[in-house]
Amino acid sequence: MIKPPYLVLITLVTLALVQSNAYAAKVYKWTDANGQVHFSQFPPGAQKQAESVDVKTTQGNAEAGRNELNSLRDKLKQDIDARNKRKEDAEEQKKKDAVMAENCKRSKERLAMLKNGGRFYKMKEDGEREWYDEKQTLKSIQAAQADVDKYCK
Repeated sequence: MIKPPYLVLITLVTLALVQSNAYAAKVYKWTDANGQVHFSQFPPGAQKQAESVDVKTTQGNAEAGRNELNSLRDKLKQDIDARNKRKEDAEEQKKKDAVMAENCKRSKERLAMLKNGGRFYKMKEDGEREWYDEKQTLKSIQAAQADVDKYCK
């Protein structure tokens, strides 16, 4: 008569063997006419001789799979964030370029106006005009040229 502790041990060993066979996969191996070795889950045609290979697989580690999945999600999120940042940077650069182009246009117009001559003035706080002499006009032309150089790269 088998005593209960042995019965439990025999049951556990039997279950382990049955479960390990559940993960066994059938693989066929054959060599073609060119000497190339092939492996497949399906047997080759009737004209080819195949050798059956037993492959034992185990159940994957769920925790490792979850960790890998989380890692891939994190990388995807980082990629999306980086792409969005590049897009925002490009839009911001486009706005800066538009401002620079407008400043360039205005600076060129001002420089052209100053170079074309005429008398220039600035308004004082009391509403009187203060007319530029040649020295002030030359300084204004130089400042306008500096603006053109700055904004029209």
